[in-house]
Amino acid sequence: MPSESAEPLPFWRRPVAYRSAIGLYVFLVLALGAFAVSVNVVQVEGAAYLRGHSDFEKGRTVGLRGVFQYSPTGELLVPETFETRLIPTGDDGNHEGHELELISRNLDRTWPDVTFRVPDDLPDGEYEFRIHATHDRVSSLTGSTTVSVSERPDPAKTLHQLPWPQLRPRCDEDKCTRNEVRQISQCDVGPDIALEVIPSEGELIRSQKQRVFLRIFERGTGRPVRSYVELRLVDGMAGEMELDTASWTVTSDRFGFASVDITAVTDLRLEAKIAAVPTDHAEDGSLVPEADLHRKFPLVKDCSPGFNEIAEEQEDLDQRHGDSDFDALLSDENSEDLLDQDEELKDSPPQNLFEIALPAISAQFTIEPARSIVTEGHDIEANIRSILRERTYMVDLYDFEDNRLLDTLSLNLRDGAGGAKFTTPSTDEASRLLRLQTYQSFYGVTHGWDSKYVLLVSDYDIETYREGLQDLWSWLALHRDDPHYSFLATQDEELEGLSRTAVLRLANAALADIPNTLEEPQVLINTRQADVAALAEWREEMRGLVMVMMSILLLLGLAVVLYFIAIGIRRQQREAIEIRAIELEFEDPDPTAQRRAELIERFVVALQATIVFGMLLAFAVGIVVVVSIL
Repeated sequence: MPSESAEPLPFWRRPVAYRSAIGLYVFLVLALGAFAVSVNVVQVEGAAYLRGHSDFEKGRTVGLRGVFQYSPTGELLVPETFETRLIPTGDDGNHEGHELELISRNLDRTWPDVTFRVPDDLPDGEYEFRIHATHDRVSSLTGSTTVSVSERPDPAKTLHQLPWPQLRPRCDEDKCTRNEVRQISQCDVGPDIALEVIPSEGELIRSQKQRVFLRIFERGTGRPVRSYVELRLVDGMAGEMELDTASWTVTSDRFGFASVDITAVTDLRLEAKIAAVPTDHAEDGSLVPEADLHRKFPLVKDCSPGFNEIAEEQEDLDQRHGDSDFDALLSDENSEDLLDQDEELKDSPPQNLFEIALPAISAQFTIEPARSIVTEGHDIEANIRSILRERTYMVDLYDFEDNRLLDTLSLNLRDGAGGAKFTTPSTDEASRLLRLQTYQSFYGVTHGWDSKYVLLVSDYDIETYREGLQDLWSWLALHRDDPHYSFLATQDEELEGLSRTAVLRLANAALADIPNTLEEPQVLINTRQADVAALAEWREEMRGLVMVMMSILLLLGLAVVLYFIAIGIRRQQREAIEIRAIELEFEDPDPTAQRRAELIERFVVALQATIVFGMLLAFAVGIVVVVSIL
């Protein structure tokens, strides 16, 4: 037979077409998988996080504590530009809003201090408070929240209008203890002495030098008792001092206050021996001027024999020289006797014995204002000490009346020490009591913080300072229910002649008796939270799109594979027929063997199709599972 040239197969039936289709299909599957992975690794680029109050008062300073962050690495960012605006709610989008003039000092740092003044001419109502910052590593840092703007109420002019603060412990509830003063013995003559310790909440900070104030007064009446106080450490560690050798000797003033600086390393237990000195009170209970003590009043008789002898000698001197001859008592003849009496008094063993328990806490920071009374026009300065050596610390200035953040500051410690300086607000802007607080953690303060109070007065006149101290004592008497403060609150005439230094010292002791507290403003703006929620929503949309595209791609691949299987089966059948025809030319036909061969051939083809279809199905299911996990 003449040979016939075979007809060329169409391209879609050639092996190169099969290979091209398989390669394209694999590429599409891999590209879709890579897209699903890329959707999952997308992160929020930057975040702005601000804390503050959501109620703005017109004409008043608003402080916000903020931080800007590169979210993928957590790196803190210094914004290149930063602006804030107030936009009326319900605006149609054409209102540019009121740009707020920033008066912050530290916008060029990683912990910016955002402070601004709310304009006086803003209408009352709700506004969208919007912030916008830029940085070269992120496209934009934008966030907003709803705030209210209202008229500023008149601040409290007196301390009696202020509430009593709630103590915030700096220890775990099951481990919190308070100062405890227990009287061991008492003299059977002389005043019935009472002893109180400030801070009364008992929160000495470990490894930091702190001033402990003592209040010594007559039990019941609250009259101050001038006395010598010897403190001896009987348990615990205080600085470099050792047990039974560490002691402090102090003398209380005529208002009953004494102080001692102690560095508590552990909880302390002290023994206090108190010996009363000449009484400071006239018959009507008023305080006697310092210069008249020896002239008008004898020494109070104590339990010790030496003390009684001193008192009797003092009475003899009074009878010989008379009450008015004070100069005679200070003559060369008698001055040595008086000095000897004082020395004997210090050395005599007093029998007013107290035990003081002073627990210590780990608070990491202490803050001490430079002045306990401040006035407008003079900066508020404070010293910060910490057990941390080189760390960032934060200081906030609050108005005590409504716990409103007035100003913020972030600085770095140097060798465990730092400072802070704020502009003192006017008495028209803030109440009479301000509070300073310091801490380190921005995201959640636990026990690592400290706070102190300062008294705000209208002017620098010494009489204003004295009136402020008197008002402070009255406020403490109102809330402490303490006879000592109640007595001092009535001694307004006795404050005359006190120097400014003495007033500041007494105010410092009184302010230390106010419970410590810490205010953490609410989260005002957290762009990361909103961005994370938006990103999660976008990811869900992209996952849905990937699933749809993957389903279409798998169905298309299944159709192509089934087509290739059908083409292959048809080709195999044609080849088998041709081979069988050739065999029939040389063999006798056997119908039974022919049917058996056809059955085997069909079984093999079906088995091949099942294997290919199963592998394709398993591949499709695997892709779907991977995409759903991503």
